[in-house]
Amino acid sequence: MKGEEGGSIAVELAVVLVFVLLPLLAATLFFGRFLWHYTVAEKAAHDAARFLAAASPTELKTQSPTGNAYVVEAARALALAEIAELHPGSNFPVAFVFCDSGPCLTSKTAPLPKMVSAYVEMSVEDPFLTPLTSLFTGDTGPIAIQIDATGRSYYVGN
Repeated sequence: MKGEEGGSIAVELAVVLVFVLLPLLAATLFFGRFLWHYTVAEKAAHDAARFLAAASPTELKTQSPTGNAYVVEAARALALAEIAELHPGSNFPVAFVFCDSGPCLTSKTAPLPKMVSAYVEMSVEDPFLTPLTSLFTGDTGPIAIQIDATGRSYYVGN
């Protein structure tokens, strides 16, 4: 009798491991990865906004060949460089920089902004546990969650 119970306990353990513990582990790892990516995106947006807020009025009004201010392009590049190491997914991350909720104007007569903001958008994919998570979601591709992060700061050049 004892040998039969030992075999059934081993089968129950295998079922519990496959259908309960592994999905919980997969969800925990994916949630941790999502929070890590979200934290980096928030910091990147905050750093870009702080960088732009500290720019002098001359820097903010100096136009680059693309039509934006050099400092605006540098703030966008700063945000993208901070999140580039994450390899967030197949969708490339984007970063936008705004002055008073609109584009940063570079003309000499344009008023200086009161508030500057940076917006970072990216997606987080689960490349490692896709076979396991696809059992529950039915999707054949990796699960992707969109992250939108915004950083705002008052412009100090006024």
